[in-house]
Amino acid sequence: MATVSSPVDNVFEFRGVEDLFYAAILEDSETNYTTGTPKRLSYTAIISKEVESSSEPHYYDNKAMITVNAKGAETFTFTVAPPKLEILADITGQSFDPELGMLIEGEIKPKFFAIGYRTKGTDGYWRYVWKYKGSFAIPSEEVNTESDSIDTTNTELTFTAISTVHKFEHKQVSGDTTSTVNRSITGIVIDERYGKMSQQLKDNWTSKVYTPELIKSEATSTVNLSK
Repeated sequence: MATVSSPVDNVFEFRGVEDLFYAAILEDSETNYTTGTPKRLSYTAIISKEVESSSEPHYYDNKAMITVNAKGAETFTFTVAPPKLEILADITGQSFDPELGMLIEGEIKPKFFAIGYRTKGTDGYWRYVWKYKGSFAIPSEEVNTESDSIDTTNTELTFTAISTVHKFEHKQVSGDTTSTVNRSITGIVIDERYGKMSQQLKDNWTSKVYTPELIKSEATSTVNLSK
């Protein structure tokens, strides 16, 4: 009898990104983590991520015996269709006058947000992402003179993700040992190829910021992965 391979073993490349949403952080403390209702940020063309990391050997008796690893901030670059002015004002901490349809640029009031989106593979399956805390920089824009060319420009948003103050309970696997830990984290990524995402979870991914506790309560039923 032939062995049926699992989608988790698929070889794929990323080809598609959808549903970029953001939600204001209302509280991030030792005891609580809450956000507002997610809102669509914009329609997205490209998402790229860079992670600050370092690895340094420590020497004893002239030999490298210990390696110290560290992870820093994660920087996301979103190439998006130009957002509405009220959204730009919201994410950058500036002001918007709805009566005049006017963005008032100037001094900013730093604000923290969670961001969520999903990415599609060439095999047709999706990965779902929520980053729990970060801030947006004033966006870069390029505007060119109109010509006969079909070239256009978009808006480039930079989002720097950091760890939460709140410690989330989650499982940690080390070899054959599974333990429960409470740690500050930057976010989660769920791959539907594992077959653990309920249809309800996939359909409502951007309706709220999904934390590990919510995932545990809503993602327990498996789904049919046949295409």
